[in-house]
Amino acid sequence: MVKKFVSALVVLSSVFLGAGSAYSGNAELEKDLASSLRRSQKVVAQIQRKRGEGQPIRAEMAELQAEAEGLRASKMLLEERFRGRGQHARDLGGKARQRQEVMEIRYHEVLGQLQPLLDEIAREGTPPAATLDALQGLFKQIGPEKNTPILGSLPYSHLNDAVRAPVAAPLLVPAYRGGNSAVGAADTQGSTDAPITPEIAVLAQSLDWNPVRIHEWVQLNIATEWYWGSMKGAEETLRQRSGNDADQAALLIALLRSAGFPARYVRGTIEFFPGIEQAQRLTGLDDPLQIAAFLQKAGIPFVPIIAGGKIANFRVEHVWVETRVPYANYRGALLDNMGKTWVALDTHMKPPGYRWNTPSDFGADFNLAALRDEYLFQPRTESPREYLRSAFDQYLSENFVPATFADHLRGRTLIAEPLGLLPASLQFSPTAVTGEYSELPADLRHQVTLTATTLDGDELFTLSFAASALSNRNVTLSYEPETVEDQQIIHSYGGLDNTPAYLVQLRPVLMVDGERQVVGRDGLPMGTTYRLTIGLTAPNGRHEVVSQQVIGNLSSLAIVAQKVVPPPNLPAEEKTAERLLHEAALSYVERWNAAEEELAAFLKVTIVRPLPTVVTVGGVIDVSELFGIPQGFEWKGVFIDAGFRRIETVAAPGQEERAGEFMRLSALEGSILENRIFEDDFGVASISTAKLLALTRQSPGADEAKSNPPADPRRGQCRCPPADPRYRRKR
Repeated sequence: MVKKFVSALVVLSSVFLGAGSAYSGNAELEKDLASSLRRSQKVVAQIQRKRGEGQPIRAEMAELQAEAEGLRASKMLLEERFRGRGQHARDLGGKARQRQEVMEIRYHEVLGQLQPLLDEIAREGTPPAATLDALQGLFKQIGPEKNTPILGSLPYSHLNDAVRAPVAAPLLVPAYRGGNSAVGAADTQGSTDAPITPEIAVLAQSLDWNPVRIHEWVQLNIATEWYWGSMKGAEETLRQRSGNDADQAALLIALLRSAGFPARYVRGTIEFFPGIEQAQRLTGLDDPLQIAAFLQKAGIPFVPIIAGGKIANFRVEHVWVETRVPYANYRGALLDNMGKTWVALDTHMKPPGYRWNTPSDFGADFNLAALRDEYLFQPRTESPREYLRSAFDQYLSENFVPATFADHLRGRTLIAEPLGLLPASLQFSPTAVTGEYSELPADLRHQVTLTATTLDGDELFTLSFAASALSNRNVTLSYEPETVEDQQIIHSYGGLDNTPAYLVQLRPVLMVDGERQVVGRDGLPMGTTYRLTIGLTAPNGRHEVVSQQVIGNLSSLAIVAQKVVPPPNLPAEEKTAERLLHEAALSYVERWNAAEEELAAFLKVTIVRPLPTVVTVGGVIDVSELFGIPQGFEWKGVFIDAGFRRIETVAAPGQEERAGEFMRLSALEGSILENRIFEDDFGVASISTAKLLALTRQSPGADEAKSNPPADPRRGQCRCPPADPRYRRKR
């Protein structure tokens, strides 16, 4: 599998990237010259500093003279290479000749000024200050050493959105209450969020195109999630078997339209029925203040209803469905076509709600903070999640508690009560209707905009999608020659591996599931850095993920709305580099999701994800530049970067520290997974921030830490009586 992963990268990269060779464009000479120039710059800076302090500079002068000799040798070798390349470029003519001439002019311009200054220093022994200043000025023109970008950052945080009230206007009367009952073409056709796809049509057929069975199937099989606005659409909601109000409405509408029944979205403000206890059953939160915090963090507009000095209920903005079906005989059971009328339906607010278990809490003497420290005391084969499981099971065993880690996880079970009929009324109390749509408006839809620009701000491409169109899809950045002439230059050198980077220009290509979506307006020299901005636009605002990409370096972007849906399985020999990178990104999100959910269940913390997650997997590229012009690049390996991930937490009253503990443990898990993905799935050594911290404990300077290991979390000092008397240590 490892060989397949690497070979797939090499094969595909040979078309776009040139990663198959040790160094693209045979640029070792240029790389050595650039390194020598950087070393010389540092030596000159040391000489200037020491002269200013009155210190001897003999060693630095000897080092600088040695670098000068090396530069002379490199200059001779490069001039020989330029003669060969120049002849080849002249034979090709056109852009190849022009670009080669630009490179040679720049080369001679810089070295023509640099070499006399170095020769002057070598002759005089003690260089004049003016000569050193001239050298430093020239080095700055050549360009400073590039900073290596930080890969694998973990921007894992809360949004802290403000409370938003439901939309109050305009008020309207929906069709199911006697409003516009005329059926339009848009009420029966597929739309962006509710397309009539083969999968949806097959499901509708399996349900006999029966509106009662369609409604009950969605209600019983699609789990309730909480966030505001459509993030998945009908297809992704069906694949994930979960969604919020808007996404479940999209699936229900798509199924009803597929069965031939007109359907629309309805937007408005509702109250939980018969009261706040329904909100408690749906969210698993008992305290009204917790429910208020939960709705705020999910981004759902709401206002509390105060009665008797306390929160008695909530008014919440919501999206549901109306459809026109035969209703006179047995409420939509399709005994005949009599009595067609518009009726309102909702599957998100499950009528009986969920049943939540009440597992025992862990004891107060189980020290989670100490467990984190112990985990990082040395590199481990287990993830933090796995380490927590084993530590807690051992804790239970030592305390003679007849239970396991799994027994302490909180969870929910849907209370299923199928009616066999369409409901006579909604399971909530609508207080206002403010929208009625055949298709969701833009302000209720999550969108993703991808924009590529040069570092100077010139736009290469920009393209927007509904988030549902990209969730779990294979989004890749690949590259193609800007012109036919660029392709001919590559062919003349026998492939991109052998082509000097500055001789060709490539354009970035954005692809989704192998289909080209947009191509950059202009090309850039291979190895050039450009900026990619991913804009996540939600009903509550816009957020941006900015990264730097390298022209020619294949990257895969995973944009996941809530849950991961793995792609169809393929034999290993059929997987391309894009597919392998995509699978690695999805595996990372899936494993982190599972860890979050397990940690939340163990800590009795409620979580929501109000925005999609963005993860990038691509090559680690070392680009060699000479005088600011790319010469080639070396493929160093593969990186994974969780560019954007937002999580919101709500803890029980008096247990607020649990939310912070969840964030710390989950962030540790996310960091460790950055190395575990490659180690577990491909068997290759990898590094992450958390793993690096553990490795430092093994360094020679870590002796003191080794002699003072952290406290055992299973033997932490008890600051208060255990929550469960079974946890009292047996003597």
